Amino acid sequence: MYSYKLYVYGINGLAPITVVTRLTGCKGISPKELFILYFVSPICGSAFGNILMTSPKPAQKVTSLDDKSILLSGKTLRDQLVEMTDTMFNDRYMLIDVRKPHEYEGGHIKHAINIYQKDQTVKYLYERDCFNIRKFRIPIFYSETKTRALLMLQAVRKADRGRNMSRYAFLDYPEQYVLDGGYKEFYTSFNAERDLCEPNLYVPRQQG
Repeated sequence: MYSYKLYVYGINGLAPITVVTRLTGCKGISPKELFILYFVSPICGSAFGNILMTSPKPAQKVTSLDDKSILLSGKTLRDQLVEMTDTMFNDRYMLIDVRKPHEYEGGHIKHAINIYQKDQTVKYLYERDCFNIRKFRIPIFYSETKTRALLMLQAVRKADRGRNMSRYAFLDYPEQYVLDGGYKEFYTSFNAERDLCEPNLYVPRQQG
Protein backbone atom coordinates (compact mmCIF):
# COMPACT_ATOMS: atom_id res chain seq x y z
CA MET A 1 0.00 0.00 0.00
CA TYR A 2 1.24 3.44 -0.90
CA SER A 3 1.67 6.17 1.66
CA TYR A 4 -0.05 9.31 0.50
CA LYS A 5 0.88 12.82 1.50
CA LEU A 6 -2.05 14.73 2.86
CA TYR A 7 -2.19 18.50 2.40
CA VAL A 8 -4.42 20.62 4.59
CA TYR A 9 -5.48 23.94 3.11
CA GLY A 10 -6.98 26.79 5.06
CA ILE A 11 -7.67 30.44 4.45
CA ASN A 12 -4.55 31.30 6.44
CA GLY A 13 -2.24 29.10 4.46
CA LEU A 14 -0.87 25.62 4.04
CA ALA A 15 -0.77 23.55 7.22
CA PRO A 16 1.96 20.98 7.93
CA ILE A 17 1.86 17.80 5.90
CA THR A 18 1.11 14.44 7.44
CA VAL A 19 1.23 10.95 5.94
CA VAL A 20 -1.76 8.67 5.58
CA THR A 21 -1.38 4.93 5.23
CA ARG A 22 -5.07 4.05 5.31
CA LEU A 23 -8.11 5.90 4.06
CA THR A 24 -9.77 5.62 7.45
CA GLY A 25 -7.49 7.83 9.48
CA CYS A 26 -4.52 10.13 9.75
CA LYS A 27 -1.96 10.87 12.40
CA GLY A 28 -1.30 14.12 14.17
CA ILE A 29 -4.26 16.18 13.00
CA SER A 30 -7.58 16.61 14.73
CA PRO A 31 -10.68 16.69 12.50
CA LYS A 32 -11.48 20.09 13.99
CA GLU A 33 -8.31 21.45 12.38
CA LEU A 34 -9.11 20.20 8.90
CA PHE A 35 -10.43 22.34 6.09
CA ILE A 36 -10.27 20.21 2.93
CA LEU A 37 -8.03 17.21 2.37
CA TYR A 38 -6.56 16.13 -0.94
CA PHE A 39 -4.60 13.01 -1.75
CA VAL A 40 -1.37 13.60 -3.64
CA SER A 41 0.08 11.03 -5.98
CA PRO A 42 3.22 9.35 -4.58
CA ILE A 43 4.57 9.15 -8.13
CA CYS A 44 4.10 12.58 -9.72
CA GLY A 45 3.18 14.69 -6.69
CA SER A 46 0.13 16.24 -8.33
CA ALA A 47 -3.28 16.43 -6.76
CA PHE A 48 -5.96 13.98 -7.84
CA GLY A 49 -9.12 12.36 -6.61
CA ASN A 50 -12.09 13.72 -4.72
CA ILE A 51 -12.40 15.55 -1.44
CA LEU A 52 -12.25 13.20 1.52
CA MET A 53 -13.84 15.30 4.24
CA THR A 54 -14.35 18.84 5.44
CA SER A 55 -14.32 20.44 8.83
CA PRO A 56 -17.73 21.45 10.16
CA LYS A 57 -17.66 25.24 10.48
CA PRO A 58 -20.40 27.57 11.69
CA ALA A 59 -21.95 29.71 9.01
CA GLN A 60 -20.82 33.31 8.85
CA LYS A 61 -23.47 35.84 9.83
CA VAL A 62 -23.65 38.65 7.31
CA THR A 63 -25.13 41.41 9.42
CA SER A 64 -24.04 44.53 7.56
CA LEU A 65 -21.88 45.81 4.72
CA ASP A 66 -19.16 46.53 7.28
CA ASP A 67 -19.07 43.03 8.76
CA LYS A 68 -15.35 42.37 9.29
CA SER A 69 -15.87 38.63 9.76
CA ILE A 70 -16.22 38.17 6.01
CA LEU A 71 -13.43 40.51 4.89
CA LEU A 72 -10.24 38.99 3.51
CA SER A 73 -7.11 41.12 3.43
CA GLY A 74 -5.25 41.67 0.20
CA LYS A 75 -2.08 40.31 1.78
CA THR A 76 -3.78 37.04 2.72
CA LEU A 77 -5.03 36.60 -0.84
CA ARG A 78 -1.63 37.54 -2.22
CA ASP A 79 0.06 34.96 0.02
CA GLN A 80 -2.33 32.23 -1.14
CA LEU A 81 -1.67 33.07 -4.78
CA VAL A 82 2.08 33.03 -4.29
CA GLU A 83 2.36 29.98 -2.04
CA MET A 84 -0.10 27.71 -3.86
CA THR A 85 0.21 26.21 -7.32
CA ASP A 86 -2.49 27.17 -9.81
CA THR A 87 -4.18 23.80 -9.33
CA MET A 88 -4.05 24.03 -5.55
CA PHE A 89 -5.58 27.50 -5.55
CA ASN A 90 -8.38 26.68 -7.96
CA ASP A 91 -9.21 23.48 -6.09
CA ARG A 92 -9.58 25.47 -2.90
CA TYR A 93 -11.14 28.76 -3.95
CA MET A 94 -13.46 30.41 -6.48
CA LEU A 95 -12.22 33.94 -7.09
CA ILE A 96 -15.10 35.93 -8.56
CA ASP A 97 -14.68 39.44 -9.98
CA VAL A 98 -18.09 41.15 -9.81
CA ARG A 99 -17.09 44.29 -11.72
CA LYS A 100 -18.37 45.09 -15.19
CA PRO A 101 -16.63 43.32 -18.12
CA HIS A 102 -14.64 46.38 -19.25
CA GLU A 103 -13.19 46.69 -15.74
CA TYR A 104 -12.33 42.98 -15.62
CA GLU A 105 -10.78 42.96 -19.07
CA GLY A 106 -8.73 46.04 -18.20
CA GLY A 107 -7.02 44.14 -15.37
CA HIS A 108 -8.03 41.48 -12.86
CA ILE A 109 -6.53 39.22 -10.22
CA LYS A 110 -5.03 35.97 -11.44
CA HIS A 111 -7.53 33.05 -11.59
CA ALA A 112 -10.56 35.35 -11.26
CA ILE A 113 -13.66 34.74 -13.33
CA ASN A 114 -16.01 37.60 -14.19
CA ILE A 115 -19.68 37.36 -13.12
CA TYR A 116 -21.31 40.69 -12.29
CA GLN A 117 -25.03 39.84 -12.22
CA LYS A 118 -26.43 38.38 -9.01
CA ASP A 119 -28.70 35.81 -10.67
CA GLN A 120 -25.87 34.62 -12.89
CA THR A 121 -23.56 34.21 -9.91
CA VAL A 122 -26.13 32.08 -8.09
CA LYS A 123 -26.69 30.06 -11.28
CA TYR A 124 -22.94 29.46 -11.59
CA LEU A 125 -22.55 28.31 -7.99
CA TYR A 126 -25.50 25.91 -8.29
CA GLU A 127 -24.93 24.69 -11.84
CA ARG A 128 -26.12 21.10 -11.80
CA ASP A 129 -23.16 19.41 -13.49
CA CYS A 130 -20.57 21.20 -11.32
CA PHE A 131 -22.29 21.81 -7.99
CA ASN A 132 -20.89 18.71 -6.25
CA ILE A 133 -17.39 20.00 -6.96
CA ARG A 134 -17.91 23.74 -6.51
CA LYS A 135 -19.66 23.44 -3.14
CA PHE A 136 -16.34 22.39 -1.58
CA ARG A 137 -14.56 25.53 -2.82
CA ILE A 138 -14.60 28.85 -0.99
CA PRO A 139 -16.02 31.80 -2.93
CA ILE A 140 -14.01 35.02 -2.71
CA PHE A 141 -15.75 38.04 -4.22
CA TYR A 142 -14.14 41.32 -5.15
CA SER A 143 -15.10 44.57 -6.83
CA GLU A 144 -13.27 47.86 -7.29
CA THR A 145 -13.40 48.64 -3.57
CA LYS A 146 -15.71 46.21 -1.79
CA THR A 147 -19.28 47.50 -1.89
CA ARG A 148 -20.46 45.58 -4.96
CA ALA A 149 -18.74 42.43 -3.73
CA LEU A 150 -20.48 42.65 -0.35
CA LEU A 151 -23.84 43.03 -2.08
CA MET A 152 -23.06 39.98 -4.22
CA LEU A 153 -22.14 37.93 -1.14
CA GLN A 154 -25.40 38.93 0.51
CA ALA A 155 -27.35 37.85 -2.58
CA VAL A 156 -25.60 34.48 -2.64
CA ARG A 157 -26.20 33.97 1.08
CA LYS A 158 -29.90 34.81 0.64
CA ALA A 159 -30.21 32.26 -2.18
CA ASP A 160 -28.32 29.68 -0.11
CA ARG A 161 -30.68 30.23 2.83
CA GLY A 162 -33.67 29.88 0.53
CA ARG A 163 -32.45 26.57 -0.86
CA ASN A 164 -31.90 25.19 2.63
CA MET A 165 -34.96 26.50 4.50
CA SER A 166 -35.93 23.01 5.63
CA ARG A 167 -32.58 22.40 7.31
CA TYR A 168 -31.63 25.69 8.92
CA ALA A 169 -28.80 26.66 9.61
CA PHE A 170 -27.16 24.40 7.00
CA LEU A 171 -25.56 26.20 4.06
CA ASP A 172 -24.04 24.90 0.85
CA TYR A 173 -21.46 27.70 0.98
CA PRO A 174 -20.93 28.41 4.70
CA GLU A 175 -17.57 30.10 4.15
CA GLN A 176 -17.40 33.10 1.83
CA TYR A 177 -15.18 36.15 1.72
CA VAL A 178 -14.98 39.63 0.24
CA LEU A 179 -11.60 41.11 -0.65
CA ASP A 180 -11.13 44.09 1.65
CA GLY A 181 -10.22 47.15 -0.40
CA GLY A 182 -11.11 45.37 -3.63
CA TYR A 183 -9.09 45.30 -6.82
CA LYS A 184 -8.07 48.94 -6.51
CA GLU A 185 -6.21 48.39 -3.24
CA PHE A 186 -4.87 44.96 -4.29
CA TYR A 187 -3.46 46.40 -7.51
CA THR A 188 -1.95 49.38 -5.72
CA SER A 189 -0.24 47.12 -3.18
CA PHE A 190 0.96 44.26 -5.39
CA ASN A 191 1.18 45.35 -9.04
CA ALA A 192 4.98 45.28 -8.79
CA GLU A 193 4.86 41.51 -8.30
CA ARG A 194 4.78 39.44 -11.46
CA ASP A 195 1.69 37.56 -12.60
CA LEU A 196 -0.72 38.56 -9.81
CA CYS A 197 -2.82 40.74 -12.11
CA GLU A 198 -3.77 39.87 -15.68
CA PRO A 199 -3.09 42.18 -17.46
CA ASN A 200 -1.13 44.14 -14.91
CA LEU A 201 -3.39 47.20 -15.22
CA TYR A 202 -6.26 48.91 -13.43
CA VAL A 203 -9.25 50.44 -15.22
CA PRO A 204 -11.37 52.60 -12.87
CA ARG A 205 -15.13 52.22 -12.85
CA GLN A 206 -16.96 54.50 -15.26
CA GLN A 207 -19.29 56.74 -13.33
CA GLY A 208 -22.73 57.81 -14.50
